Amino acid sequence: MKGKCDNKNIESPHGCQNYFRPEESLLNKEAYIGPVTSVSIDSTPFQYLNTKNDAPRQVALVGRGPWVEIYCFGGDDGVNFESISNHLVFECQEGGTIHGMTKCVGIFRDDADGRHKDLWLLHGGRYMAFVTLDPESLASARETGEQRNCFQKLPIRGMCDDNSISYDFKVGDWIWDTRAIALNPRKDTSSPDILVALGLANNSVHVINFSPTVINGRWSLTPKILRKVVCEVRCITYCLSLFGWIPNSSVVNQEELDLMVAVGTVSNEILVWDVLNEYDTSNLYKESSPIVKKRVLHRLIGHEGVIHSVNIGASGKYIVSTSDDRTVRLWVQNFVGVADVRTSSETHLDVRRMARHKTDFALLWSAYGHQARIWDSAFVSLTNDYFDEASGGVVSTGEDSTIRIWRISDGQQLATIKGHNCKSIWKVVSDRKDTIMTGGNDGTAKLWDVDYHLICNASYHDLQSKTNTAFCGMRTENIPNDTFEVTPNIVSHPTKFEKKNDIDMVALEGGNHNNVKQYDSRRGHDIFGFEFYGRSPDKKLIMASRSGSLLSVDFATSKWMKHGSWSKSVTIDPTNATCIATHPCNNVIAVGTSKGEVVLSSISGTDRSHEVIFTSHEYPGIRSLHWLDMYDMLAFHVNGIILWWNLEIFSSEMDLESCTVRKPSLRFILSMKRDGLKVGSPTAYYYDNKMKLLYVGDSRGHIAAFDCKGDNNDRTVRRCLDIVPFAHKKEHVTDIIASANGKGIISVGNDGFIHEAHLECRFEEIKLVSVLRRPVSYLSGINFIWRQYTKLNGEKIVVGGYNGNRFILWDVSLGYQLLSVDTGLRNRQLKLWIQFHDGLRPASHRLAILVSDKNGPEKLTLHSHMHYINRTSPSLYSLGVPCHGETILDVAVLQCEARNKLLLASGSNDCRVKIHCLEGRRYYLVKELPPHESCVRALYFSKHAGSKSSLLVTTGGKMQISFYRIDEQNNESFDVTFLGKSVPFKKPEVDQRMNAVRALPLENNTNCHTKSHIILSGASDGGLHITEVMEHGDSKRLKALIKLSQDQRPILAMDMKRYSRRIIVAVVGNTAGEVAVWTIPGLANINFTSLPDSPKCVYRGNKLGTNSISIAFTRGCGTSPMIAVATGGDDQSISCSILRLTYGDFSCQLPNVALERIINVYESCASAIKGVYFVQDVYAQIRLYAVGYDQRLSLWSFEVEPQYGPALNFVSSSLVHTKDINGMACATKYRWDDDQSDCIIAAGEGLEVLSFPINIWNAAQSLMRCNYLLITCGAGFSADSGLSTYETMPRTYKQLCNPLRLVERQSDFQMFWSRFAQNYRETIPHKGYNILEQWCSGGHLVNLQRKEDESVKLSPWWIYSSNVDGHFNRFQCFAQTICEIHGCATDFRCSFAMGYSSNEKRLGSSWDNWNEQVEKQKNFIQKDCANALFPVYVEQCGINCKNCSLPARPNVLLFHDTDQNMMNHINENRQKYQHWEGMMEDEVVHNNKHLVILELGAGLNIPAVRTESEEVFRDTWHRINDELPNGSSVTLIRINPKDAQCDQHVGSENCISIFDKAESTLLKINQIVMSISRRNKRYE
Repeated sequence: MKGKCDNKNIESPHGCQNYFRPEESLLNKEAYIGPVTSVSIDSTPFQYLNTKNDAPRQVALVGRGPWVEIYCFGGDDGVNFESISNHLVFECQEGGTIHGMTKCVGIFRDDADGRHKDLWLLHGGRYMAFVTLDPESLASARETGEQRNCFQKLPIRGMCDDNSISYDFKVGDWIWDTRAIALNPRKDTSSPDILVALGLANNSVHVINFSPTVINGRWSLTPKILRKVVCEVRCITYCLSLFGWIPNSSVVNQEELDLMVAVGTVSNEILVWDVLNEYDTSNLYKESSPIVKKRVLHRLIGHEGVIHSVNIGASGKYIVSTSDDRTVRLWVQNFVGVADVRTSSETHLDVRRMARHKTDFALLWSAYGHQARIWDSAFVSLTNDYFDEASGGVVSTGEDSTIRIWRISDGQQLATIKGHNCKSIWKVVSDRKDTIMTGGNDGTAKLWDVDYHLICNASYHDLQSKTNTAFCGMRTENIPNDTFEVTPNIVSHPTKFEKKNDIDMVALEGGNHNNVKQYDSRRGHDIFGFEFYGRSPDKKLIMASRSGSLLSVDFATSKWMKHGSWSKSVTIDPTNATCIATHPCNNVIAVGTSKGEVVLSSISGTDRSHEVIFTSHEYPGIRSLHWLDMYDMLAFHVNGIILWWNLEIFSSEMDLESCTVRKPSLRFILSMKRDGLKVGSPTAYYYDNKMKLLYVGDSRGHIAAFDCKGDNNDRTVRRCLDIVPFAHKKEHVTDIIASANGKGIISVGNDGFIHEAHLECRFEEIKLVSVLRRPVSYLSGINFIWRQYTKLNGEKIVVGGYNGNRFILWDVSLGYQLLSVDTGLRNRQLKLWIQFHDGLRPASHRLAILVSDKNGPEKLTLHSHMHYINRTSPSLYSLGVPCHGETILDVAVLQCEARNKLLLASGSNDCRVKIHCLEGRRYYLVKELPPHESCVRALYFSKHAGSKSSLLVTTGGKMQISFYRIDEQNNESFDVTFLGKSVPFKKPEVDQRMNAVRALPLENNTNCHTKSHIILSGASDGGLHITEVMEHGDSKRLKALIKLSQDQRPILAMDMKRYSRRIIVAVVGNTAGEVAVWTIPGLANINFTSLPDSPKCVYRGNKLGTNSISIAFTRGCGTSPMIAVATGGDDQSISCSILRLTYGDFSCQLPNVALERIINVYESCASAIKGVYFVQDVYAQIRLYAVGYDQRLSLWSFEVEPQYGPALNFVSSSLVHTKDINGMACATKYRWDDDQSDCIIAAGEGLEVLSFPINIWNAAQSLMRCNYLLITCGAGFSADSGLSTYETMPRTYKQLCNPLRLVERQSDFQMFWSRFAQNYRETIPHKGYNILEQWCSGGHLVNLQRKEDESVKLSPWWIYSSNVDGHFNRFQCFAQTICEIHGCATDFRCSFAMGYSSNEKRLGSSWDNWNEQVEKQKNFIQKDCANALFPVYVEQCGINCKNCSLPARPNVLLFHDTDQNMMNHINENRQKYQHWEGMMEDEVVHNNKHLVILELGAGLNIPAVRTESEEVFRDTWHRINDELPNGSSVTLIRINPKDAQCDQHVGSENCISIFDKAESTLLKINQIVMSISRRNKRYE
């Protein structure tokens, strides 16, 4: 049915409301997970420190949106001692993504604290900011292990004389590059001037001087533009690189500030021109024309596309550029040979050399290799531990996911590196030594050790090693030919020592043998197996051939060793050999044959007269052998058979010549066959020694679990407990390890997937359950898997496998390529020994590849890298949290049982789903789910109350819906289990996708404890689909996907909420802006035949497509709950409607839905609205968040007025730095119980997390209800005006805060206090005072209004303050309603009574002298002297009483003060206040009034104000609760940045804690108050 009602359209009162910019944003920026936009690495930080051992040796900065992350490495131990610190740089309303970071050259000393620091310039868009890194904080962090803030932004004064201060400096165009140099300090300050050059996108450079200044006690930098240098060629640029201002010494000569620039244009040209030359630098600070035009010195032509990067290196001798044409080009100065790129200096001489008229640049080479656009490039040194390429190289990154290193002399590609799970790698920088750093669209920055990757990822092998080639790189060795005697195929029966249960054990005696023939050595060795043996790291490679020989090669020396024959004394056919396995003692080798025989042979000896063979004739065809330990061995046979042999070997040396082998026993005969499943040959295993479980994978992709407790003495075949069929499709299972939680295993196979399986007990039956299966980037087949734990990188998964013919070692957890070797052919035998380390050289390895040649001898390709160089390097090689490589289409959030944690699930165009955990401001990746067949467009969490498990639903292209169970463990980790997937019965004729999905837990209608969920999804063909999923159970846990209805319009959005135990309300929106409302059964085991076939109500919410929907329940004028629906559409409007459920004649039927009223707020966004979300708190107050494609998040208040219907009131908005926004999610985040926030996540090109403190909202609502307001203030409230608090007072304060000092040091005493009086009077009260005035006398708090006939004694507000600044007295409404318990320092008074205490003279010689002086003036002391106050405006001494001429004192209660006149003044104010308090409490208790106690900046050092607030709160609360139930209430709002906790034993639910400064909090609260006030005026 179509809904009809009055539609009310509301035009935005602010034009476009979403662009309202508040003075203090209500929405706090918490975190950003998104692309890395800038990287920088500094290998020479804090050079000015005397003790460099305490400072880091490398600092890495990672720019991510407006945030910067700082990583510090180094110290004596060479490890990371300062964890990541994350800082918001650009908070401006227009935003600012960090695009570049430059370290200031020279020594910078901060005048604010007098310490030397590193100064950095960060720029993005049109903004620039100065930040400092403090080495002392880093050194302290290393010693104490505590996190300290080493980061500080410097304030910048405005260009106009308005004394405005900002932390961002804005220019007229985008900034491409910056340079900064600290000049010699001036005489009046210890801080230097900072000279800055900004290269802009309009092909100009601004030269600006920033001078340190101190105004009103605030330190800041004052800018002055010295030059605007403009190129004669006006063009659009995509890149710009400055060259200069990096001298060889720390001494900066202002006449040596020559600067050059190279610019890449959209017209495929590179322009080189000078910004400052020798003449310009000498006249830089002199009066001259601010705009200077410069000519082009060099024009480099050759690129065939837009130029994306240009860099000058090797002291200006090289220019490297990259372009859309997929080439890297190197340009060289004429008359220059091979230059060294390691130099980092850019002196004035280098610049002048480039500017000479004889200098020219020519193209040296063009390099092809990238398969897409190339974004960035840098120079890199190749003079390292292994190679001596003094000329260096060039590194480039692009849109093809690769990092490539080129030799600078000829452009030869040396290495190709992969390490980012995204297409675009945006940035690359080099420390000009041995480390490069890249930043990608996947949200991570990677550090790379150049020489390590030249070995481990080389694409060119002609680099000359400085060390022994056996230690690093690749080489090929010919396997030496040899001739051995072997037995023929027909052999005589051996002598049997013992036969038991068809197990043959044979010991062959020495002597001559008949029928021995000579093996043809011309064929070479037929190698059937080879393995590594020996102790680490001196691993050797041993191999066995079907000619019967044993050979080994030493990697270090490349020497071959002959070990004789493994079959010389054995009467078997060695050509039947299939596999070998070396014993853990490294002295014995086991050989298996196709006949089922196992041969044990000694490696170290040469006499083969005592070798051992044993077999079980029933099971031939051994495929592989594996030693479990010193005594147990597994033999893998064909047809899924595993024989477990136990060998009783007794010897200290474990050599067959000196040991005894007795009675090899067959412990188990295991078979993988089960339920008629066809199995293959076992290929991989993992043995859980603790649980006695053996997991085996085979050649057909199956994985089986065996119970290996006890022994099988009767030789019966033991079947597997359970088997996962086709876990790796029909490909070989190649390796198995234990899972991290110890519940099962992780396996890999030739299908390129990682598979996780757990053992579960279901209905008294053991089941091996498939948990998760996901592919590995860049690998089509996987051979090895390791789970490693390193000190700093934590636990990680590393796999080794193939991409084409290349064998790749890949860190799955961090996304990092460790090794890439071209094997020639994929099916060649390969053996790998590896050892993992921390640092940029993460692995030592030895790799061997057997190369067979039917026309010649076999060869062995060896590749190795040994971690023997003792060099300090960063311990982390992947920085940041991985995100999606493409745009995120949807995000879902889940509140964990650990209330301080949130789970974020995001789906993207890259077909992947990632789950992150947000804990405070820390976030980390929990799991990456298997990719969808197409893009992931929608996902949602569903969770039963109190459960530690939840359901995650993901959907998108191809109409596929996948289901996962998330289990939160007691150690606060998470397990993810794949439950299955659903697709429609009938496949659509054209490709369709699911655009929206929602899930809810279902209520059980019996005593069954099964957890099930209802899932509703909407498709692009207009179909609405429903299904039910159980979290646990067998294959029937997924029910069929049923289509409820089919519409012509694609569904774009939906929401679903539980109305009652039996009823669920679902609201669906489509591309026409129509909204359909459904009612669905809410109990488990849904009867799909009784589901409705049409919606209960349809109405038009938006003029264009409805992109987002949210539901809340509210009570209007009636008693039954009403449904509030908010929709956001492409028409830039928010639609809010009120629906009511009505029942027919039969209560068992699903209710109908009636539309009562709808409003539309147009221009609520400057673009299409992509997300709306209702949040309803315990007070039934509703907030609405909306986010649009214009990158702004707005907050609205929503309520239903009995007479006017739904009301939507704009509160505030904030910029969201995430671009291409597609949706959002919201949840409650807890720091602790009394500090909660709405956590809002906006999804687009990344995930941006913002928060709104709920206590701010609750405080505003309480203030709007209050009838009486008690404002209690501490020193923190004055501190927001820039005044000192007791903690920050000078040392003389405590000395001069004693009346005795007036007697002893009158001049110092009065100068000190008059200076305070002058400072208090000159200081402008902060904006919080004005807000309090507007609330009280301005009528903004509508219930807080003084009646015309009401006296001061019954005032609705009162001030109780411990501050002495007198700022409240400047406001007329507070002048008569304030109790200053310590007086007011802006006034002075007579001090004649200061020498008495309780009418007795104070003791001491000083007081005796004082009282004598008072006695002399006794005749002049008048009555007015006791009460008269007179103001003091300037700093002065000799301040005397105007009546008696005695020295005056401040009107402040001092330490040890006994002045009765001062006491009387304060007591009089106290009595007025106490009288008001008593009357006010009576009014509140007896007349249903509401009291709010607003405590501002009251700390714990002097707790008088806090104590008063708590006493009034407790007294009022007890009196209210002792009376009969009424509508009275009392609320305590405590605002303090550090000590806002309310430790109340009673009434804690009425205490609101806000951890923030008073001024900023009042500004935030006022935004909500003003929003409600505007609404009230609209209804009047």
